Parts: sequence; structure tokens; C-alpha cells
Amino acid sequence: MADVTVPQAHRLPREHFEALCSGGGGPGIVRDLWRSELSRRMLLLKAVAVAAEPPDDASAGTRTRGPLAPAASAWAALAEAEAVASAEVRRILLHPQVGNWAAFALRRHRGQVASDEPLWLDFGVLHTVALLARAAAGLPWSTRLPMREGRVMLPGRGMAEFPRPHSAQYAAATVSGGAIRIRHRHRVVAVPEPGSEDAAGWLGLQTCELDGPFPLSLAIDDLDPFRNLAEPAPPSRLTENELAIWRKLLREAWNLLCHEHPSTAAAMAEGLVGLVPLPESDWGVLSASTGEAFGSVLISRPPDAVSLALSLVHEFQHTKLGAVMHLGPLCEAGEEERYYAPWRDDPRPLAGLMQGIYAFVGMAGFWYTHRNGAVGTERRVVEFELAYAHLQLTQALRQAEDSGRLTTWGNLLVAGMSAKIGEWSVKELDRAALEAATLLADYHRTGWLIRHGDVPAPEDVALLADAYRFCRPVPETRAAVKSSTPSNPAAAWSIGLAALVRGELVAPGAELPERLRRIGIDAADQALVRHANTPARSGYLTRIAADPDDLHAWTGLALADPECSALRTRPRAVISVFRRLVESGHRCDPEAVAAWFTRLGPANAPR
Repeated sequence: MADVTVPQAHRLPREHFEALCSGGGGPGIVRDLWRSELSRRMLLLKAVAVAAEPPDDASAGTRTRGPLAPAASAWAALAEAEAVASAEVRRILLHPQVGNWAAFALRRHRGQVASDEPLWLDFGVLHTVALLARAAAGLPWSTRLPMREGRVMLPGRGMAEFPRPHSAQYAAATVSGGAIRIRHRHRVVAVPEPGSEDAAGWLGLQTCELDGPFPLSLAIDDLDPFRNLAEPAPPSRLTENELAIWRKLLREAWNLLCHEHPSTAAAMAEGLVGLVPLPESDWGVLSASTGEAFGSVLISRPPDAVSLALSLVHEFQHTKLGAVMHLGPLCEAGEEERYYAPWRDDPRPLAGLMQGIYAFVGMAGFWYTHRNGAVGTERRVVEFELAYAHLQLTQALRQAEDSGRLTTWGNLLVAGMSAKIGEWSVKELDRAALEAATLLADYHRTGWLIRHGDVPAPEDVALLADAYRFCRPVPETRAAVKSSTPSNPAAAWSIGLAALVRGELVAPGAELPERLRRIGIDAADQALVRHANTPARSGYLTRIAADPDDLHAWTGLALADPECSALRTRPRAVISVFRRLVESGHRCDPEAVAAWFTRLGPANAPR
């Protein structure tokens, strides 16, 4: 610990990296990643300690220390504990939320996070980590701990609760003989042993013990302020019934993974230590993870064990690749990046695209194996998910290959993933499943281009509109520019049709659900999904006539009318010219404008 300022070089054996390139990687590889993450975690903690006590700025030290002891005292206490009980202390340092906290504190210090909370409230968690380390080592110590809204969180253990003060406060803490006591004013909380029941003023971190060929002990963290991806969050304690449901789902999902995907389960048993429950969503399972919290995943409560198993695979893939990316870059840094990720509604940087590809390789592999035991409608749905993931991966991998920005390791990773998905034949899948997957992939790609594709300059739009209206020769235009349509991040534009497509696979011909109507899905969309292109076109044209800015209707029209292929290749040029014509008082047909662009061909189209 004392030599943490001298970084240790970590290397993955070639065979380990090659296994990771195909989306796999066994327990030994995961242990390698834990070791590298430990070095990173120590460096983060040292950075926090240094930032909290800048030697040449006394006022900054006041802001980062507040009423607490100097960070140097916490660092010294931590280093002494690590020297006495290295393995135990390192487990504390590797707790996922310790990494999340340290990264957040440094982002705040660098002005990357806006917050009204005093800075010392975040930097002071270093004292909390040191206190846990002293307890693990059996060493005595006394200090002050930051208290957030009357609560003191001990990462990996639980939360002490006191009457909420009127402002940011601190609590006094002591450790003796491994026992921790926390005091605020006249109330004292004796911290129970790990795994004990809740006690007066104390909420313990819940766990779930999973048996089977690969035993797994998983913390269910509904307490830690740093369990989420953004700002510190208050606790959201699960009820006894909610906790029981989570444990049942986890047991069923783990049993599925152990029997259908034993190699994945074996690796996950080494690499997964915590799950953060997210609020439920009306639009499927939400999940997330961050490279700073290696071993932890965030998941909303799923409807069944299959959905949970898939989400665990998805986020574990992100976790592995995040650790690999800490060892070295997979792509070169560049200017603003706007790559198309077929599973996201927003433009992505190349590194983010690589993360998504890696996660979807794991998901596609899950579906490829899971379909073997599926029958009837369930098999059709599974084959749809496999076909859809395969189409998404094909598009995304092509972009990564063509980027010209991959490092040697990035090229090896992309080659390995391409080879892996090449092993999965999708030609023999259910025809309805393939058609539904193709439709949804085309819809998402077209909808993304309509919102984020290149758009011609306003003066060129005016020239093109005049050429269309007065049958003039197509003018020479300059290169289109990149520009995105602002979107509401709380309401993804693609969820409605995706839900409709999946619903039609399960119950063909069913009535349109009210929840889809509320977000703008209508009879035209239903006709499109059922391959009734004539009523679909009519419905979309009616919507565009009422609102030329209805981007969903433009997307549907692009798919329903084969003559509108320009709407699938350069949609923002088509829509911009149509809007210009309407604004100038010219009554025109959206299909006619799209067909005009289509007839221009690539050589004569706006560049």
C-alpha cells in the first residue's frame, strides 16, 4: 500500500486475451482482471488522498477536509492495516462501491460533476474505508466519518442511521478489537458482524447465497449512496416480499446459467459480487454497469428467470471488457464520435460501440444455446432475439472494422467477435422470427439516420427544393454536415415499435395495447408489422400531412414504400426538402419527394 504510487504492470497472457476476444473467458482470466483492478483501485484511493490535501492550497484543503481529520491520517491508517491483514483489506478496497465513490470524488474535484453538497462529504469516505480496514486488521482507531442526511454507509457492511440533521454533519467512530461503534450526539450504533440481522439504528447489506456447481454469494445493495451511476442516491430498502422475489429469481436464473451456460457461470462466480436493484420499467428489463465498480451490476426486477439470466450475461460482458480497457486502449482517441449502435437510440463514441458489441456477443450466445430447450411460441421468440442480435452485431462490427481507429488489440477483439458470430447460422431460423428481426433492424437503422444522419446546409436545401418544384437541373451541393435531432432521454423513440414486434410474435393479430397507443403507436404501425404495406403507407402519409415533423411516421413510410429507398439512405435530405416545400406553400407528396431523390441515384444526390 505504501508503494502504491509505483504502478504495477499487468499483462494478460495471449491465450487469455484470445478467449476474451470470442466473448468468453474462464475463472482464471477473471482472477487476472481482479488483480489488475486492485492496482487501479489503489491508485484511485491514492489520488483521492492527494487531492484531499493539496500541499500548495490551504483553502482547497479546507473544502476537501471540512470537520474531518486530514486525509493523510486516513491513508496512514489504511496502509498500516493493509500491512497487517493484506488479503482482508484488499477485499474491502475491491468492493464495487468503493471504486464508484473514489471515481465520483475525483470527478467532483475536477469540476466534472455539479453538486451543492460540501466536497468533504465525498472525500471523507476515505476515512470510512480506513475504518473498515482497521476493523478487518484488528487494529484500534478513532476518527470522524461523513454523514449524509443522517446516514453513515460502511461499504460492504451496511448503514448506520441517526436522526436527520439540518445540514451536512459527521459522526464519531471508533474501532477496538474489530468492533465498530459510530456515535452522533447522544446516540451510539454498535455495528453488527457481517451477515447479522438489522439492529437498532442499523441496516445490514442484504445477500443472496446461490448454490450449484458454481456457488455464488451476491450482495443485494439497496443502501450505498454510490451504488448508482450518477450522483449519490438515498437508500431504497427492499421490502421483505421484494427481497424474497429477488432471491427466488436469482436462484432460478443461476440454476439456468449453471446448466445451460456452465463456462459463463464459472467465470461469473469469480467475477460477480453485487447486484443493485433498479426501479421496474414498463418497457422491459433495465440494466447497467460501470467500469469503476468491477463486479457489480444494476438490474431492474425482471419478469422471469430467463430475463434475469440474460441481463446478468449482458452486464458481466461489460464488466469484463471494462477491466480489459483499463489495461490498454482498444481504439485511438479522436474528435467527437457519432457511431451507430443498433441497440441505442443516440450516437455513440467508438469505445462505447465496442462495449455494446461485446455485450451483445454474450447475449447472442445466450440465445443460441437457450433455443435448444425452447418449444412452440417460446422458441419463435428466442429465435427472433437471436436473429435480431445477429443483425445488430453484423452492422456494428462492420462500423468498427471500417473506423480505421482500432488499435492492434482492438482489431484482434473485433476479429475474434466476428469469427464467433460467424459460427452461428441463422438461415434455418423460424421465417416469421427472421422477418420480424429484419423489420425491426431496418426500422431502428432508418429511425436513427432520420434523427442523427447527415443533413444538407440550409442554402442547399433551398436549391434542391427549387430544383424539385420547377423541374430544374439538380444543383451542385456541398458535403452534408453531421447534426442530431435533440431527443428526450427519458423516452426512447424506438421502444414502441420494438414492443409491438415482440407482442405480435407472441400473440399474432392481438388488439393494440393501450400502453403503446399512449406513446404514439397506431394502426399504421400495426399494419407495417403485419406486412400490410398499403394501409401502413396511408396511415403514415396522414400523420405526415398533419405534422411534417413526425419522425416516426417518416420512418414507417420508408419501410412501407419500396419506392422510397432514399428515405433509408439519406432521409434528412428528403425530409428537409419536403419541409422547405411545405413552408413555401407548395403542396407536395412525401412519397413523390422521396422517389425524386431515389431517381437521382448516389452519383447525383446531395453529397
